[in-house]
Amino acid sequence: MSVEMRKILDKFFLPFFYGICILGVIVAAFFFMNVKRQQKEALLAYEKNLNINGTNETLRLESSEGFNSEDLLYSSSDESIIKVDESGNLISVGEGSAVLTITTKDQKQTQALVVNVGPDAIKEYLEDNPKDNKETAKTKPVDKSLPEVQDDNKATKIKPKSITLDKTDLTFNLNTGTKTAAIKATILPKTATDKRVTWSSSDSNIATVTDGVITAKKPGTVTITASTSNNEVTATAKVTVTKRVVIIIGASQVTRMADYKTSYSSKTVTYKTGDGTLVYVNKSGSGIDYQTTDGFTQAKKKIEEYSLAKAETKFDIFFPLSGNTIKDFTCDDISTSNQNIINYATNYNNAIAELKNSGYNVQGYVVSMHPVKPTQATNNKTVTNQNKNACTKGYRSNWKYFQFNKAMKSIVENNYQANLQYESLFIKIMETNNNKKNFSYKIIYNTTDGVHWDKDTTNTYVDMMLNYSGNL
Repeated sequence: MSVEMRKILDKFFLPFFYGICILGVIVAAFFFMNVKRQQKEALLAYEKNLNINGTNETLRLESSEGFNSEDLLYSSSDESIIKVDESGNLISVGEGSAVLTITTKDQKQTQALVVNVGPDAIKEYLEDNPKDNKETAKTKPVDKSLPEVQDDNKATKIKPKSITLDKTDLTFNLNTGTKTAAIKATILPKTATDKRVTWSSSDSNIATVTDGVITAKKPGTVTITASTSNNEVTATAKVTVTKRVVIIIGASQVTRMADYKTSYSSKTVTYKTGDGTLVYVNKSGSGIDYQTTDGFTQAKKKIEEYSLAKAETKFDIFFPLSGNTIKDFTCDDISTSNQNIINYATNYNNAIAELKNSGYNVQGYVVSMHPVKPTQATNNKTVTNQNKNACTKGYRSNWKYFQFNKAMKSIVENNYQANLQYESLFIKIMETNNNKKNFSYKIIYNTTDGVHWDKDTTNTYVDMMLNYSGNL
């Protein structure tokens, strides 16, 4: 090559060649950058923004380039607005705007997506970015079987599916010593992430529950509920609290019963004045009329306190016949056809029938007791009720009392057994020595007034009276 040709090439061709090379590099770089931009924008099948009308909506994020959810990482700038799990499920949590960043796991491609939740957020965004006012790209609801939104450490949360209780029907009796019981709750599946259980009672006045331990309070029926911590899954148990109440309506000796006898225990249950299971209604000196008038009114008020627990409360009402019962009779007056005695029995029956008609569970008992001698001995002395003037009015002798109770027993058992049970307490005591000339019974009077029975005699009579009621 001549020197002249070499000069021409150096002057014109080489610069042109180098220019072409540089231009090629520039074009290649531009093409590469454009491909990267297209790849970057093609991660998801959405434009720059995604509009969601309301909260609690779940969308499956779809890739326009065939990426699987396992190939992408998602992050939210504000999880109080949007959350995304590892499977690409977007959940609208609250209204507002947040940025969702999608990145390939090799960190080579990234796309940012503005997500607007709620009409106000959408309107505000589109006013500021009118060019982005396009329809939301294709979405579809998430399959309910998909895993929950992931927490910060990416561990899958497994929802509780059910709760089972080891007891679903419990009954407490307030007359017994056991007033608490525990229920065990089991959450399934066993792999559930949150196994916390919350407990509640439909009426804590009747029964309370703390950590599964139920405590009975008063008669009634309640529902105990065990719930998961988010209240999505529940289980219930029925709890019935029952109570049995003994009410003794009387006079004279019943006054001392209230002073002395504060509790009574049968083979199965206990009655106490302190918890309202043993109730005395009395007025010293009053006779049989008091039991079905003022005395019954007082008893009825006690019973009506349980108007909301009629089905769970059983009442046993005792009408003990004292010596005042017979003071206006002579022996000739006493018979099963005597209208006054029939009226007494009828009044007892009507009193119990009235309560039953009001929906209460009631049983009545007419009880023969021991008459009080009209002229008591001095305090703390043993006295004997003899047959002297046995049949005169005003005298409360054993013989006349015995005859009266025999008549009352016949009237009650022949006419009023549906409501009344006759307890032949005094008759059973006296029938072993049924001789008018020798019909006596010794008792001790108390040291308080010398008129009423002493403590031991009173306690004995109450125990005998309640023991004859076999169903107590």
